[in-house]
Amino acid sequence: MRMFVVAGLVMAVAACADPAAAPVPSPSPTRTAADLGKDEWVDVIDDLNCDPINQGVEVGDRILADLRGTGVQDVIVSVDCVHFNAGWPDQVAVYDGSSSAAAPVRLGVLLDDDEHLLVRKITVAGARVTISTAGWRDSDSFCCPSILAGRTLVWNGTGFTAG
Repeated sequence: MRMFVVAGLVMAVAACADPAAAPVPSPSPTRTAADLGKDEWVDVIDDLNCDPINQGVEVGDRILADLRGTGVQDVIVSVDCVHFNAGWPDQVAVYDGSSSAAAPVRLGVLLDDDEHLLVRKITVAGARVTISTAGWRDSDSFCCPSILAGRTLVWNGTGFTAG
């Protein structure tokens, strides 16, 4: 009788060791641009000219919104150069939220740092992005821009246009 019990246990253990019977872990989902946290965008933005004192970039805003009506949350990112005592012009860009987090695809630049404007506020309503800005008169000190303005842009199927 003992021989049958031992043989049965050996067969049961052998069946448990069958790799085909082992559960397969599900693959971890691929991270997308929409998954990137605010601080992770500093490693993505590489086209902002922060000379003459390059201390890197800092993220002002990171907003998720379905701007193209595809059901995908795109990413609006506002960045500027690290500064210590005065404002620095901002850049606002939109990235395809479904693109890879390792190489986000930029859909467009809504405000370029070459325009020398600071972002005061970004609002989204449906597919419309409104950016409130501040700019400098010739008589303004660098700390205190006095020209307030704004722009609204909307996705037209291939890019962003005034809307």
